[in-house]
Amino acid sequence: MLELENNILLNIILNDNEKIMKLKITDFNYEKTRYIYSIINDMYKNKLDINVVSVANYRGVNNELLAYICKIQNEHNLVGYDLNNQIQELNKFNRQRDLLKIEKYLKENINKPNVVQDVKKLLDKVEKVNTNRLVNLATVKASSKKNERYKSYIKELDKKTNGFQMGQLSIWTGKSGHGKSTFISQMLVEAIEQGYNVCSYSGELKLETFKNWIDLQIAGDENIDLIEDREYGRFKKNIKPDVLSKIENWYNEKIYCYDNRQIQENIENDFVIHIIEEAIRNYNCKVFLIDNLMTCSFDNTKIQDFYKAQSDFVGKLSYLTKAYDIHVHLVAHPRKTTGNTITQDDISGTSDTFKRADNVFCVERKEDNTNLIKIMKCRETGVNDCEITLNFLERSKRFYETGNEMSKYRKYSFDRSEVKCPF
Repeated sequence: MLELENNILLNIILNDNEKIMKLKITDFNYEKTRYIYSIINDMYKNKLDINVVSVANYRGVNNELLAYICKIQNEHNLVGYDLNNQIQELNKFNRQRDLLKIEKYLKENINKPNVVQDVKKLLDKVEKVNTNRLVNLATVKASSKKNERYKSYIKELDKKTNGFQMGQLSIWTGKSGHGKSTFISQMLVEAIEQGYNVCSYSGELKLETFKNWIDLQIAGDENIDLIEDREYGRFKKNIKPDVLSKIENWYNEKIYCYDNRQIQENIENDFVIHIIEEAIRNYNCKVFLIDNLMTCSFDNTKIQDFYKAQSDFVGKLSYLTKAYDIHVHLVAHPRKTTGNTITQDDISGTSDTFKRADNVFCVERKEDNTNLIKIMKCRETGVNDCEITLNFLERSKRFYETGNEMSKYRKYSFDRSEVKCPF
């Protein structure tokens, strides 16, 4: 419990001073944490700048306190930890603590008059412990910070959706082989270019194949040679060696993938959720590709509960995006592949799958080899039933906007000295 209290205080000092208002000194169970809380609370009320050094020296220079706070900071990695959840966990512990005290009081005073009324009053106080699930709207301050998001480099798509916002879940559907995974891997490249670490989970695609796709998309046509393979009567795509080395250095420690080469037994339904949380905590990943919904460990689920299990999984993903302020791209194959039009009812899972997503897109390849991105749902802008036409470069596996020829020559920062915003 001391570790949890230290974590909460450090998180408040470094990340979110306003959360001090959700706590009181009796919420803390140790003399040191109560003392630090009292300092932060005083500083917040007096509108003083709160940081590690200012807290340690608030009541005079205190090297021992400074060393203690620095020790906490060195021992705890706060990446991926949600402060609201930490406070809620502390409240649960304190509630249990108070109930045990009431139980002890009842045993010691069972024969005294009015003990029932006294216990009832004590229980009423315990029941009113704040679980942080409800908030007084008047205390919510409007944020001047713009919602964090990244662009797709497809201008019309960004215009219709305002980009891919953190805290959202995007579902991508479409017939097999029409380019869903290829398009989203390109979206991961765009996220890396704009400063985000990314993570990919694939239950089907080999790591070597995924890496080759990503490398080709980053390289671009001009850096890829076609070498004839006479044995199979086709051409191999070969990235120039010096360019490939630059590409690998460029995304080193920026893209992480689930190692599906390992044999996993008895995988639980929450396995993918744990992979995401590991990527957030250990590698500060902010953008995720889950490819695809069908491979996300529903092996032990009864047939009649299969679609409900998928829908529940999508609900968990949606919760994670809000809790950790990340963006998740989820590939969901349609339940049917015949017919010309895919509707929301065709997406894997129940109708809740569509409802729980913030954005739903459909990727379609036309007979003339052009491609469509259909916006089936965009919660933020309200756009739906909108189509964007794209062309595809077979050599580099890149999509670009039809009519925007300059976008086919997209250069990433490994290939230029200065990164310029395209918008």
